[in-house]
Amino acid sequence: MAERIPTEEEIQSLQFKAEELIRGDIPAAHRLIYLREAAEDTDLTIRDSELKRLLVEARRSTLGTFEAITDRPLSLAPTPWLWEGLVMPEAFNLLLALPKVGKTSLVLEAIGSWAHGAPGFLGQRFHGPCPPVLLVGTDQPENDWARMLKSARLLQPDGRLAAPIVGLFTAGNPLYLDEEGIERIAASAEEHPGLLVVVDSYHACCRTLGVSENDAEMADPVLALLEAIAPHRGTLLVVHHANKAGSTGSAAVASRGTSALPAAASQIIQLHRMAQDNPAAAPDKRIVLKTEGRGGAPLELLIERRDEGWHLHGDAGEVMEAQRLLEVEAKLQDRQAHALEAVRDQYEQDQQPMDAATLAKRLGIKGKGARDAERKARSTLDQLTRHGLLVVEIQTTPTGRRKLYRPRGGVSPSVSHPSQPSQTVMVEYTPLITTGDGRVERVESDVRTHPSMGGSGWDVAGDGDDPA
Repeated sequence: MAERIPTEEEIQSLQFKAEELIRGDIPAAHRLIYLREAAEDTDLTIRDSELKRLLVEARRSTLGTFEAITDRPLSLAPTPWLWEGLVMPEAFNLLLALPKVGKTSLVLEAIGSWAHGAPGFLGQRFHGPCPPVLLVGTDQPENDWARMLKSARLLQPDGRLAAPIVGLFTAGNPLYLDEEGIERIAASAEEHPGLLVVVDSYHACCRTLGVSENDAEMADPVLALLEAIAPHRGTLLVVHHANKAGSTGSAAVASRGTSALPAAASQIIQLHRMAQDNPAAAPDKRIVLKTEGRGGAPLELLIERRDEGWHLHGDAGEVMEAQRLLEVEAKLQDRQAHALEAVRDQYEQDQQPMDAATLAKRLGIKGKGARDAERKARSTLDQLTRHGLLVVEIQTTPTGRRKLYRPRGGVSPSVSHPSQPSQTVMVEYTPLITTGDGRVERVESDVRTHPSMGGSGWDVAGDGDDPA
């Protein structure tokens, strides 16, 4: 016989019963039993997952309702941070990485540094004193937690938890994000206002709920927990595993399972190991840390876990680009290397860029004539520019235009014709990219007017064979 579809009145009656159970003295572990019994009394067949959703909605309703903003000015205050650029207060922060990358170690060392008075960690400053911390660490056994806490200076000499840790749940002493678990965390948040709740890992803390990791309902526990600690200004930092396919891509799509979980987060922090082009090379232990979220400009840092702790190498993009340029420079042909050295020497001596004619004379480049020698010099300079080692400026004068080259990172002074201001256009070439099949490609370059020079808007420079 087909299951009977409940009426709206019957569903509302169950909703009232769920709210009654939430407000009463019924232990959280018993509420589902009572709610199931109420459903059976009306001859309804409702799955436990649906009854659990009624309990979640009931808790949400007990928090009250909020009115829409209408006629008051909106806040334009800067984004608040607990840990600058990484962890937002009173929000859901999601930390993603593949197993064994160092998620837990990073969190604990940051907390330990904060608790011992460090102004910041990995180059990002802390805001205010370190808050009390509750570790819901159902993913690891107690001895693993003890070892990591000791390394982060978060254990007392006798092995007890040190401030700011106010509680620890482990694999042997677990807490799950069911009704009872959420209530216990909320009680701790009430006892310790401003509590930082670290859930490690989300999968381990939800394994008893009977919800698939790929189901959108997998996000319900974290939303219920966030609502439960909100009245006490609690902050949530959830550690979750990344999927292999997206572990090095966008932080928002790297989360394993349902996309509803990263969609609910205010801030996403992602860790992934540096990609290696040569499988035979020694393993690169550096890790890319990048963020996405509602808290302003994203970060991308290059960090490394060493025996003495975590080390910051710097901005990931800058470090990787500097490494690429060193590799490119090591493979230059003799003429290219001599040309690069000549441009650098001149710029270091008098802060002036170099043109092709000057380079041809300095290196003694031969040709069928002066213009041919100059063309060869310009070709070499353009090659260095495409590799990202030089920056070219297109200078327009009453007699024509010419290319001026300087080392990347240097800013040449404005050069004007005595009777007419010149216009200098900066050309930043995208670095060369080697594809999987060995081909070398380059994306179209950006050409823009240098802000310190005359002229405005966009312009297009000629190719490397244009006459000076």
